Amino acid sequence: MCTARILAWSTNRRAYFRAISSLPFSLSTPTFNLFSAGCRLYWKNVNHTSHRAQLLLTRKMANLSPGPKPKRQRTLGIVQREVENGAKIRVVPEVTSYEHNIIIADSKEAAEALAKERGLLGVRVDFKGVHLVAAKKSVSVIVVPNDTSRHNSTARPDFVVKALQADPLLNSSAAIGVIIAKTNTVKDAIWALSVYRAFPSCNLKTSEIKDQMITFTTGVPKSVQIVGESIRIAQVLVDLPPSHLTAQTFEDFVREALQSYLTVQIDKIEGKELEKRGFGGLWGVGKGAQFNEGRAPRLLIMKYAGSGDSTKPFKTLVGKGIIYDTGGLAIKPRDGMCGMKRDMGGSAGVFAGFLATVRAEVKENICCLLCIAENSVSATAFRNDDILHMYSGKTVEVNNTDAEGRLVLGDGVAYASKDLKSDLILTMATLTGAQGIATGQLHAGMVSDSEVWEEKVLAAAQKSGELVWPLPYCPELHMEEFKSSCADMKNSVANRANAQVSCAASFIRAHIEEKWSGAWVHIDMASPAYKGERATGYGTALVAAMLGVW
Repeated sequence: MCTARILAWSTNRRAYFRAISSLPFSLSTPTFNLFSAGCRLYWKNVNHTSHRAQLLLTRKMANLSPGPKPKRQRTLGIVQREVENGAKIRVVPEVTSYEHNIIIADSKEAAEALAKERGLLGVRVDFKGVHLVAAKKSVSVIVVPNDTSRHNSTARPDFVVKALQADPLLNSSAAIGVIIAKTNTVKDAIWALSVYRAFPSCNLKTSEIKDQMITFTTGVPKSVQIVGESIRIAQVLVDLPPSHLTAQTFEDFVREALQSYLTVQIDKIEGKELEKRGFGGLWGVGKGAQFNEGRAPRLLIMKYAGSGDSTKPFKTLVGKGIIYDTGGLAIKPRDGMCGMKRDMGGSAGVFAGFLATVRAEVKENICCLLCIAENSVSATAFRNDDILHMYSGKTVEVNNTDAEGRLVLGDGVAYASKDLKSDLILTMATLTGAQGIATGQLHAGMVSDSEVWEEKVLAAAQKSGELVWPLPYCPELHMEEFKSSCADMKNSVANRANAQVSCAASFIRAHIEEKWSGAWVHIDMASPAYKGERATGYGTALVAAMLGVW
């Protein structure tokens, strides 16, 4: 079972139950999170000066076999602002102290000044971050290094997240106050986003989850709060297992998150309709799972006319949403398959970034396309040697069913260039294992046909703390890897030692309409999408910064 909590400020339980029963499936409480169906309600008294009551909603997650299943199994509910499970993060800019205080600063002097301001000067502070207790209060200090190389973020979010996750009082019941030293630079926002990123929400353990409140006691701009909350949403999407996040529940998740925003229009093309309309890549990859309930492939189309004029061009985000990647008939080995629930990390990143732009009311026209499918093994799965007719009108000979992401994205960018008025197309995907080799675990690889947008994305990376580095765009060389004797191209390279990230990106670019005159950027974030066994929410802040959320 997984436990989620709603903090109820009223002690009138009967009135509160009446209010709950009158609400639809998706509640509008900022700290609501619901996993699975068939919940059991009970009350737990909390010894608190405000006499808060907690409503605990608990559901069975593992044993789904007894009894008939609902026609549409809804396994995750989302409210607009936060997905919270366990630790909750809020902003209350008050000069006060908590049971445990964490100070983030770039110098000992700044940390000491904050400690004095908050009445913590009597607590001996260890600047190595060692946790010390005095007078029933404790302080941990994170002094962020200033000696940063030119290809790293000056705010060192990697250092901050690592230090936060090592704090001994995190994941306890202690109330924690986070105090950020103001530098009036990009560091302030990146440090705040690091706090959001450090505490992934998804947890399906049957033991009770500790109810911990983490409070920013220094002001955090609303735009940064929005992005931080969206990062946690992306983390939940990526961390959820494929038994719970199907193509249908992903769609449900998206619709619930956007249902109160009248400026957003949502459409979809699903199942056999993809085949009828010529989306041979997305249909080919996903048709092997079509007969499993809720797992048919689909293209989710979200349009936000933030400029107020829907006739103006859209900036279009296209995300790879492979719910689970077995490799298809070119099946992965056991070790290579574990963790493939993360193969929809690109769609999680662009969707969460899109959600942030909508919530921040960015004055741009933005479209988000999620190419959602499951690469399964079945009698109807696509095969090596199949030839797929893509939405671009081109044909692809399949020589590797485990190179499926570029097929679904190929259809996505073709739709963006042919059917939408896009002046920018950004694709984001956990596309190649070669990305980690080329640019490392923390820098995503970027390939673009536009020097202007390449520079803009690099600037957004420094602003957001989500690192990226450009790789060659040279399709006249790299498309040679996809030569086919019987189709326009194959889907996998002939030489695996030849710039695989750039080759895969060039394959996607080849399906953009030839007469299209906009700019294209591709982000391969296979490695930055996760750290250890947990999602990082990578892509959310990068997209939000690029589109001007803050």
